[in-house]
Amino acid sequence: MEYTCSACQHSYTEPIPATKSIKILAVGNSFSIDAMEYLYDICRAGGAEEIVLGNLYIGGCTLEMHLSNIRGDLAAYEFYLNTAGTWNKTPATKLSSALKREDWDVITVQQSSNNSGRSSTFTPLEEIVDYLKRECPNPDARVLWHMTWAYQADYTGSTFANYNRNQKTMYNSIVNAVKNNIEKRSYIDGIIPVGTAIQNLRTSYFGDKLTRDGYHLNLGEARYTAALTWFSYLTGGDIDGIDWVPKNYPGLSDHLGALREAVKNAVKSPYKVTESTFTEAPKIAIDWTKPSVPDLEYVETDTDADRFRKLGLDFDGYVLLDWDAQLYTLYSSTGGTTRHDSSNSKLAKYYISSKRLYRTDLPVGSVIIVDKGFQYRPEGWESESYKSTSATREPVVPASVVTVDEAWWKDYEFRGFNLSPQGTHTREVTESDIPHLRIYVPKT
Repeated sequence: MEYTCSACQHSYTEPIPATKSIKILAVGNSFSIDAMEYLYDICRAGGAEEIVLGNLYIGGCTLEMHLSNIRGDLAAYEFYLNTAGTWNKTPATKLSSALKREDWDVITVQQSSNNSGRSSTFTPLEEIVDYLKRECPNPDARVLWHMTWAYQADYTGSTFANYNRNQKTMYNSIVNAVKNNIEKRSYIDGIIPVGTAIQNLRTSYFGDKLTRDGYHLNLGEARYTAALTWFSYLTGGDIDGIDWVPKNYPGLSDHLGALREAVKNAVKSPYKVTESTFTEAPKIAIDWTKPSVPDLEYVETDTDADRFRKLGLDFDGYVLLDWDAQLYTLYSSTGGTTRHDSSNSKLAKYYISSKRLYRTDLPVGSVIIVDKGFQYRPEGWESESYKSTSATREPVVPASVVTVDEAWWKDYEFRGFNLSPQGTHTREVTESDIPHLRIYVPKT
């Protein structure tokens, strides 16, 4: 952090020690949610004691939209605040209100992802930054640019056409836009090079598998890398000494070497991709009884839109899947690949089953939600003829929010769900139970 003596005006910088605080406000969108998700805990592990994180969120928000909200003083944001390790939401918030809530040390700004490499869209930035510096209670607050990342190479969204559907072209465009519109502007105090850190990590054994839907970061190593980049750039702290990992992703401990290397190289060379030396994945035993993307903590009062926000996903980019729910039917992966009904199973009256779901029905990036008081069993088969009675069935899943990834699919050719009230055969199912299992798939 940068400090200035009020008497002699001498300035100096030092990493944040344990006795100092850090207060960061992002004027952002879903990409700032991705980058900040683990930032509180990483800052805590790095020695900071007082941590305040704020995120002004509108999905896909552009610089032009931020400026319009400033000029109109509009209550257009969802404001997420983290002062104790969890994020709390205040809807319908004005940027002016959030700005004046704290004497922020750092304020970050970013462009929408589809415009991140288009210099012509950066015109509103100077007026935005002028407002932030003028209105922030801390006159020494630094305004930094959050340099975001290029899309996954196989992303099919329409906005990728801005970059000829080429990841390298998009990354280079982002770098050039930052060089031409940010680096040369004295009103921006620095650049957080997350985009380069992610691109560096793509050269490791992780490859181009760092998003969950083609553009938002995956919930494990990619989000961790983004937050670690923020910490490293903002504090100058020693990231080799940070070994905290999210409790839902304990396996990240085996990969910290690759993540730290990507971050260090990005901070050192923010406009250049540095090839990773971690080209072979460590040999780690996988417990297939546990999902690689764990359940998001289920909060009963959350709406589905809230749940998507917590996952860093754009709720409007998804559509509900018709899973062909049928009362009084169930699957048993150890007894064949077809549904059993009341004519061949006395237990059928306690269940609602889905149609067979193939990857084309339920692609990676989909979200499965089951409500409180209900449970489902995601059966799976490796082929149409798979009828082995020795197979191990998948465990029952209670109220949860699950993101579908490659490990969730395993080697199955198709899967099928049994939905039931929670417990063992507590009551017969009814039509009104069907909406308690919802499957959202990406529109693209």
